[in-house]
Amino acid sequence: LKDGRFLWLVCILLILMGGHILNALLKHGFLNGTRKRLALMFFALSFIILPIKSLVAYRDSGKDIYNLGQTLKREYDIHGNIASNAYGSKTLLLAFHWNNNSKCYGVPRRNVTGIDLTDLEDELKRNDIDYYLVWNREDVSTAPEAIYPFGLERYEGSQFLSDYREETGGKIPDLRIYNLKVKRDL
Repeated sequence: LKDGRFLWLVCILLILMGGHILNALLKHGFLNGTRKRLALMFFALSFIILPIKSLVAYRDSGKDIYNLGQTLKREYDIHGNIASNAYGSKTLLLAFHWNNNSKCYGVPRRNVTGIDLTDLEDELKRNDIDYYLVWNREDVSTAPEAIYPFGLERYEGSQFLSDYREETGGKIPDLRIYNLKVKRDL
């Protein structure tokens, strides 16, 4: 389930109600010996299945972000205040995994509404952002336009980012990292 967190309360209530019923059956002598052991085993196992399925389903989830973070840590010296054009939570995880004392400011507020790039540059400077991560929008096939209004195509060729050095040299697919403190060598 995508939003299974809403069912956790139901599971807790089922455990409490099931425990109450088992307790009542034990008090009245209906469950004894083998029946008691089978009932307790069935009850316990029925609530272990969902967590085990979740653990198996989410095994290695986020591994791509971890690997990207390790690559950035190993090959590039990126640290300081960062922001991105999209994927605020993905950017936060990335900053955590490269662990260079980076502070992630997420997606600039105005970036979501389709800000003029000059205004965006002013906002990034006002907030002392060192690196601006530009994720390619094609990577987000299910995102609504209002949340991710533009990707790499919006920035490529723009005066705003063409003034700054792109740290990865385009080696990372669907991601460009611009150093807003260093002007690009011409």
